[in-house]
Amino acid sequence: MPPVHNDPGRPTRTRKAPGYLQDYYVSIARSDSSSAAEQGTCHPLALSLSYYRFSSPYKAFLTALNATHEPTSFHEAMKFQEWRDAMQSEIVALTTNNTWSLVPLPADKKAIGSKWVFKIKRRADGSIERYKAHPVAKGYTQIEGIDYHDTFAPVAKLVTLRVLLTIAAAHNWLIHQLDVHNAFLHGDLAEDVYMLPPPGYRRKGENLGATLFVLVYVDEILITGSDATSLEHIKSHLCDQFHTKDLGSLKYFLGIKVARSSSGLYLSQHKYTLEIFDDCGLTGARSSEFPMEQHLKLSSSIGLVLHNPSPYRRLVGRLIYLTITRADIVYTVNRLSQFMHQPQQPHLDAAHNLLRYLNGSPGQGLFFPSKSELKLTAFCDSDWASCPMTRRSTTGYCIFLGPSPIS
Repeated sequence: MPPVHNDPGRPTRTRKAPGYLQDYYVSIARSDSSSAAEQGTCHPLALSLSYYRFSSPYKAFLTALNATHEPTSFHEAMKFQEWRDAMQSEIVALTTNNTWSLVPLPADKKAIGSKWVFKIKRRADGSIERYKAHPVAKGYTQIEGIDYHDTFAPVAKLVTLRVLLTIAAAHNWLIHQLDVHNAFLHGDLAEDVYMLPPPGYRRKGENLGATLFVLVYVDEILITGSDATSLEHIKSHLCDQFHTKDLGSLKYFLGIKVARSSSGLYLSQHKYTLEIFDDCGLTGARSSEFPMEQHLKLSSSIGLVLHNPSPYRRLVGRLIYLTITRADIVYTVNRLSQFMHQPQQPHLDAAHNLLRYLNGSPGQGLFFPSKSELKLTAFCDSDWASCPMTRRSTTGYCIFLGPSPIS
């Protein structure tokens, strides 16, 4: 076939993709200026919102998240050597720290269960730093007064997280993230607690002119403050006291993507949303304009009872976690969660309609601007006896710190 030559007599123009295509990518981004053809294969869930506004290094970080998968069960993890090594490393660490003792179970005692939780820890550029696995106790089976008297977990409230990020964005503070190698940062227990082995085996009052906050969520730590030197000092101190990994600037925390610019912080659960679509088989479903049909009244007396309620309960549970960054679905999720005990087909249909609504904007989230007066404002309202079953009212509230919604 002969080569095609441009006609010198014809005017030329600059060609560019339509604007609406800028919200999507179809390949793994890299931090250099390589062409799309050189960037490798694309993940089946590689769909994002307005990625063209992000820098190339940040695109590389976000797309690396979508290109990997964390196991959801022990049997799935056992198929891969990296996860088997991670579990073995965790068992060695727990044994070294004398976290537990292997003993026969007394006849009058009942052991609580345990399970593995798998997480991929990443470097600042999005590449995988290590595979992490840690066993957790199924504490919901413990009985107060027998297995425990006081409850405590090193878990910060998500409202606290949003408040902290709002303040850090408003003051333009650095935000760094640490990862503790071993999750059992435990104290001494007053009771004998029997757990089944996991599957497979500033001084107070002193003022140095700096403000620092340390937020702990199990084995994840966020540190922010007004003084970079003091921040580095406390990071160094924590690393000396615990087996801790410095993950650098905050980008991904508890399944929440954090993007930062001079305008502020943006939080989204884009990857988590896509995982929900994939889990329910609704990845390519048509979109819905509203999270719930107008005037829809759900009740427990109309509709066919679901033979297997587990998928509905799992879906609603995941949607509850999605409300961290999606205030627009809080009301609908609240309604759906009222039928967990005996879900029926209309409830499942309403849940699927909510998924189709999310499918139209999977990357939507919360924005915490850098210009904020940090003034606390609260709004509250309620309907009147709207529940068709109990005739109770539904109350809703929204609390802002400056222009940022925090609760």
